[in-house]
Parts: sequence; C-alpha cells; structure tokens
Amino acid sequence: MRHAATSLSPSRLLFTLGILVVVPSSRSLGTAKVNRHKPWIEELYHGVVTENEEEVLLSPPLVAMDHDAPTPYAGEICGFRVLGAGTPFEGVVVNSSTGEGVLRARPGLDCESKTEYEFGIQALDCGEDGQHRRQRKSHRATVRVQVQDVNEFVPKFTQPVYEVTLLKKETGDEPDTSEPENKGSAGRGDAVVLRVEATDGDCSPQFGQICGYEILTPGSPFSIDMDGNVRVSGLLPDADGSERTMEFIVTAFDCGKRRAQRDAIVRIHIRAPCRHGWQGWSDTIEYPAGGGALPLFPGIALETCQTSPTSLQASVAVETGVGGRTCDRDTYSELSRRRLCDAASGAVELLQAASNHSSKLPSSSRHHFEGSEAFMLNQALNLSGAFSLSVWLRHRSGGDAREAIICEGDRTGTGIRKLSLFLHECRVIFSFRRDVIEQGGSHPADFYWKLEQACDNEWHFYVINVDYPAVTLLVDGVSYDPYQVSSDWPISGADLETQVVIGACWQGNSSTNHTGRLHKGGEAAQLGDYLYGELWGLLLRSGIRDSRRDIACLLACQEGLDFSAFDSLGRGMKVHFNPTQSVLTLEGDDPEAFSRTLRHAAYLNSRFFPSPGPRRVTISTQLTCAPDSTCPSVPPVSAYVVVGRAPEPQLWISAASPLAPEASDLAAPGGVPLTPALRILSFPRINSDIEAQSEENNMAEGERAGSGLAHNLEACEVLAQGSTLASQYEELLLLLPSELASMLTLHSSAEGLLIDGVAPMAVYQQALRHLAYRNTNLHHLTRRSFVIRCTELSGRFLSNDFVLEVNPLHSAHLPGSPSHLIAEPRLASDAADSNVGSSTTTVLGISAVVVVVAVCVVLGAVTLGVARVRATQRGIVRTGAEGREGEMDWDDSGLTITVNPMESCEETGISEDEVGLDEESSEGEGYGEEEEEEEEEEESRGEAEGGPGREGHLGSSTPYAQLEWDDSTLSY
Repeated sequence: MRHAATSLSPSRLLFTLGILVVVPSSRSLGTAKVNRHKPWIEELYHGVVTENEEEVLLSPPLVAMDHDAPTPYAGEICGFRVLGAGTPFEGVVVNSSTGEGVLRARPGLDCESKTEYEFGIQALDCGEDGQHRRQRKSHRATVRVQVQDVNEFVPKFTQPVYEVTLLKKETGDEPDTSEPENKGSAGRGDAVVLRVEATDGDCSPQFGQICGYEILTPGSPFSIDMDGNVRVSGLLPDADGSERTMEFIVTAFDCGKRRAQRDAIVRIHIRAPCRHGWQGWSDTIEYPAGGGALPLFPGIALETCQTSPTSLQASVAVETGVGGRTCDRDTYSELSRRRLCDAASGAVELLQAASNHSSKLPSSSRHHFEGSEAFMLNQALNLSGAFSLSVWLRHRSGGDAREAIICEGDRTGTGIRKLSLFLHECRVIFSFRRDVIEQGGSHPADFYWKLEQACDNEWHFYVINVDYPAVTLLVDGVSYDPYQVSSDWPISGADLETQVVIGACWQGNSSTNHTGRLHKGGEAAQLGDYLYGELWGLLLRSGIRDSRRDIACLLACQEGLDFSAFDSLGRGMKVHFNPTQSVLTLEGDDPEAFSRTLRHAAYLNSRFFPSPGPRRVTISTQLTCAPDSTCPSVPPVSAYVVVGRAPEPQLWISAASPLAPEASDLAAPGGVPLTPALRILSFPRINSDIEAQSEENNMAEGERAGSGLAHNLEACEVLAQGSTLASQYEELLLLLPSELASMLTLHSSAEGLLIDGVAPMAVYQQALRHLAYRNTNLHHLTRRSFVIRCTELSGRFLSNDFVLEVNPLHSAHLPGSPSHLIAEPRLASDAADSNVGSSTTTVLGISAVVVVVAVCVVLGAVTLGVARVRATQRGIVRTGAEGREGEMDWDDSGLTITVNPMESCEETGISEDEVGLDEESSEGEGYGEEEEEEEEEEESRGEAEGGPGREGHLGSSTPYAQLEWDDSTLSY
C-alpha cells in the first residue's frame, strides 16, 4: 500500500480527492430537491351515497396532483386522510401514480339517523423513499356528502284499532253524525266519521310519506281518502233501539308502493237516540270473598249527546264497612301492617315494648289513656339526626293542660327533655335536642303545628319525619308546615340519664329504671302531663324516614276502591284517591277517555274473611261547557257491591304426642325436636261444637267439606303447663331459617315462646317444626307438657289447644337389673304406639331390640333345662288334657335359676304361670285371653282419656308376650 500510494501521480491524487469531496456534496444537493412540493386537491367536493351502498359518488372526482412527479415516491400519492372524529367515511387510493382515489362509506350508514355529513380531507404523498419519511400533505379540502334513502320501512298505523260512535236519528235511515265521539265534524257524504293515520320510518319524502289508504273489506258503506279520512258512502243499518257495530280493515301505502305490514281495524258503533248520563252499568255487583280487584263498571260510558263539555269531573265513592262500622285498620298490629307494606325496616313498636309484652296471643292493639296511667320503657332512644315517629291517635280537646304522647326526659328532674311529642289546645308540639358532642351552637329544637285534627275525637295517622334540622309532619298523608320553630342549645347526652314514658312525662328524681304500665300513686307520682285519648301503633324507625308510598300503604283500608291503569291514562286525564281510598276522583276533557278511565275503577277487599253485606257505590258527575252553550246535568249513579260470606275457618294443630326421648338427648345442645311433623290445617267450620270433637273427626269432616283453606296467621304461642320454665337448665329452642326470620318475630319468656307476624300458614308450620326442648337437669327429669295454639285476626279465629307431652326416659342413667330390662320395653312399646317422630322412634326401637335380646338369653337358658328333662323321658307321650299333670317332671339338678326378690311378678308384667313355667307356658301360650282382653280395655280407656293406659307408664304390653316355644327339634 505504501508503494501504491507513492506511485500515484499528483494529478491522479488530486482527482481522487475531488471525487471524495464532490460525491457527498452532490448527494446533499440531490436530497434537498426530492419531495419539494405538497400534493394538491380541489377545495370543495360534493358527494352522494345510498345508505346501503359503499362507494360515494363525488363531484369533482377525487384526484390529487404533485409537482414532484414523475419523481418516484415524492411525486406519488399514498393516501387520503379524512378529518373529523366519528366520520363514517374513508379515502382510498386507486392509482398512486395518477393520484386517483375514491371515498367509501363504512358499514352502518343510516339515513334515518343522519342525512348529511361535512368533513375535511387531505392527500398524502409517499415521502422521499416510500416509507413515509418526510411525507408531505396537501391543504384541507371540504367534503359534503348527502345520504340517500332506501325504502326499508313499511307504513305503520298509529293504533291498531280505531273506534267511533254514530248516533241514529229517531226517524229515517240517515245517521246523525253531527257529533261523533271523536269530535269530528260530520254529515252525509262529506262528513268525516274518523281519521286513521299511518307513519313511515324512512327519511326521504319519497319513501317516508304515506301516499294512500285503502279499505280492504268489500261491501263497506264507508270510503277513505288519501289523507285517511273515513266518510259514510252508503246506507247504515238501523240501531233498533240498541247499539250496532260495523267493522272493516284499512291498509296504507307509502310513496314507494310498499304496503303496511299490519292493517288497522275500524269499528263504527251506531247507537239509538241519545240519552244524557252514564250508560251500560249494573246496580248490583256480586263480590265473592277473596275475589281480588273487581271492576265496578266494565261497560260504562258517558253519553253527552251533542254537548261538547270543556271539562268533566266525577267522584266514585264507596261506603266501606257494614252496619255503621268503618274500615278495620286494627285487624293486625301496626308493625305487622308495616311488614305487609314493606315498610318495617328499622321499625320498633314502642308501645308494645313498653307494656312489658308477655307470651300471650294478641287480642287488641289499642290503648286507652284516661289521664291516670302511662307506659315506661327501660331503654333510651339514642336517636341520631334521621328517624321517623308514627302513631294512630284519637284525641279530644283536653283543656289547657299539656298532654304527652311520648316523652324522653331527664331522670334527675331537671326538666330537660331530649325528645317529646305533646298535644296542647289543638296544637302538636314536637321537641328534639341534639347532643353537644354531635352539634355545637343553638339549633332548631321545638316545632309547633295548629291542627283541627288534634282535637276532633277522630282517628288520624300522624307521621313525623326528621332529617335534622328539617322536621316534617304528615297527618293522614297530608304534609303540614310548622307555624313556629324555636331554637335551643344542645344537651350533654353522654352524661344525661333519660326515662322514656308513653302517655305521660317523667318529672321526678329516681335512680330506678321502670318498664311496663304505671298507674298514679307510688312511682307514678313522679309523672305528669298525662294523656287523655287513644293510641295505636306507636312506631319508631331509626335512620329511616317514612316515604309517601309507605304512608299511602299504611293509610289504605283493607276494603275500598282500586285503580291500576295509571300508565294508560289518556291525554289530559287525572286520577287521584283520598287518603282512605274510599273516594276516587277523575278529571278530564274527553268524554270517551273519561269513560275508558272509569271502566278501570274497581272494588277491592283484601281481607281473607270480609264482613258480608252490601256496600253502596255512588258516582257524582259534573260537566263544564263553553259560556255560550248549555251543559246538561248528569244524573248520579247508585249501585251496591254485595260482598259474599267466606266460610269461617277452623284452625287445627296436630303433631305426635306424647314423646319419650332419652335423657341424654334432652341435654344435648340442640335439645330434642318436639314437633318435626307438626301440621296446621284450616278447613271450613262445620258446627259450633267442633272444638269438642276428636282430632280425627275434625280432620275427616274438614276434608269432606273441602279443607285446604290457605290464609295468613297472626301469631302462635308455645306455653309451658304446670310451672314456668326454669331458666337455669330448661329452655325452648326455636332457630328460624333466614327466609322465615324476616317474616316472623320471636318473644321469649319463662312462660314459653310467642311467634308473631302476619304470614301464611305454611310459614308458621315450617317455623314450629324447628321447635326443640332442652333440659340439662338429668337427675330430676319429670314429665313436661306444653300447649300450642295459633290465632288469626287478633283472636277472632283461634285454633285448638294442642297439648304436647314429653316423658323422659331414665334407663340410661339408672343401674341395670332384670326389672329395668323388663320395664324399658314397656315404655318403648307405648312410645311406638303414640306415633312419635322418626328420630325418637328410632332410639326407642334400638332400646327395645336390646331388651328383647336379653330376655331371649334368659329364656334360652330355661329352654336348655326343659330339653334336658325331656331327654330323660323320651318314651312318655301326652295323649290329652287329662294327663297333662305329672307327665313332665323337671330335672333341675343341673339348672340354677336366680330370682330378684325385690321385684314382683306384677311389676315386671309376667304372670305367675309364666314364672312357674307350667305345661301351658312350655307350649308357648303366653298371656291368657282374659288378661289380654282386660289389658286392651284398659288401654282403650287410657286413649279415650287423652293419656296413657296406666298411670306412670306409657303402655302396658310387653314385646315378648307372643313368644312361643320351638320344640320341633326336641325328641321325646
């Protein structure tokens, strides 16, 4: 290399260096000249595309030019960019050399959604090397695309059926169509009877417009024009004093000649001469008990003849109750009613809790306060800023004295009241003070309302909704604003010991808490502001306020008017109830819509066993017409709903009794199931002394009368008989499944259990089948009896008193002896005869088997002795009853029999002949026939008395009474 370098001439060396210098410079200059120009396109494009096609027809065509052509890449077009988010179009290059392109629509283009689009577009060249490096784009051009429609929709009528009524003149065949019910002007030929209307979903005028209608029914005396107007074109039939109906079918076509897929039906009603008032109703409506909502006037129509009222108003009223008695709202407790209304979440019935509720079936939920008694609750309310307090109250003016409905005051007698609800001279006063640890400063504390309802001696439903500092009072569902609100300072709730009193207010100084009813005198001397009136259902919902839906449900009577067509009301129609749902008011301006609405008015009696008899229903109607016209008066309507008599039910409880569980089972954590097969039946009452009949006769007669009445129960109780439950070792257990716990409430006391809550009979039956009894005092187990009874409608219907006996078995805890082995089968046999539950029967069956095996062992030993004696006398054969004595002698030299001297034959149940093992017992006769007959008579007498055959025992038969000798293998 060094030699070669030295051999180069200076001129060659200079040329070589020139190449090295010139070549890069030439490259740089060439690169700067590549892709010097931007593509160019038109400024504005107009396009048309059909909604079901892809390619857009553009004017002018989409062509991009580049002055860099024919330079490769730089002079070529590689793409078109559509500008605008969500634009359903894209540009596609057809020829990159010539710059030709097309605009295509993406799938989903819909003319009915959007008919015109405007967006931007740019052309892009290929850059300097085809890899989009240093790619250049044109200016932004505007594209406007019109989406053309496709006839994809068919005409559709606005309603499937069109109806109108024409009134026939009293003379002649011509119809009087001057006032059809659709308010159209009319006359023969040019008179428009009604107008049908169809629409089309296409977006264009060509395909989206209706171009014609056609009557498809041949021979119809009506015609229809292109606008859907129906006119009379022939003679109409005579109404003959009644209504005649003509019906025909109409179809429609759009301008693209597509026909409606579903044709419309037109009904023309032709009526006799007009009479003002309500038509088509019956004055007697039969209502079967449990019939649900029954429409009162399903065919009623308001006839206004030629009058065009501007407004209409009608009131439908029903007189609930029979014989002057109004609606029964106290059929169930208020808490049960809230459960039925799904408004019991967080609710506590304070009056029930304060009255020291015992395990007794409910009889009445009303409490009278005559200024001499009150109920005290041994628990603070501990309310936060959101709660609801509700009560049914009947009160008359009590003079100047203040009367407390509920009062939570300081026990030390300072006069501080944390919460109170008072009545004073027809005023309602509610006070609520927050704790200082929650709120500081002065805040609203006392709220005052003046109401006539507070002293009119009528029942009213009061609800106080607190969302502090806002307090709302609703009386019978109507909201009232306080006329005065005063503020006060918070109290130190952490240091304040309060006493809650219902019907009065605590004023004394005591450190002893009280619960239950308290009369004047003694501790009652520390009470004041006594209430004069009646309360029912004082409920507190902590953290939850009563909604208007809840209040409306609680106010609703169990019988009254019902309306369920609110969603189908016509335009301008209004329907509303009074708080008790005994009056339904309708307002509107269209007689036809008014009539259709009234047809949905129904009578509803939700009681399973309503009071039978008639209920009067009236309709009062008022029309309002234009000032220059006369409004006819509409006669009132008077009808009667006759409620049928429901068969009164006979509630019957049945289960296995008596029970004989092992003592060890009673002491188990879960105790012994008492009623796993319990049944609650309800059948129509057959006669007045059905309670005195036997269980079998009740059930049999009930089935013959059609048993299986399904209705609700209100409560069931399980009470201990004789003595109360010893809480140290004795208890009734009832663990409800989750699906039942939400429907029922348990109350436990030393007397037993109370289950309450309005629920179906099947729910109570399932709940009682989980009942168990536990007793851990194994050394002093005695017979224990329980009574089970259920009720419905606050004691109106009461079941039988089912007595359940539990007789514990002590055999597992006593020393074994022959007498015990004999006594146990007697108990087991009687328990088996008593139809006990499957689990108890299994335990007794195993015990019986063990005893029988033990007895067989003893008898087997005796049998061996007999066999040995007979082996020595093989030649002796008995020929008759005369030679029985002395024919067989015992050889007892090798046989030893031990007899318990402390046990008598009478106690073990074995006859003296069996113990002596004479000839008759050796031949297997067992008990004599006379003894068996006497024992059967004794057992039948015991069953008739409702108890075991012999006192102190569950039965008298033994499992081994029918054992016989098997002497087939003996030879003698």
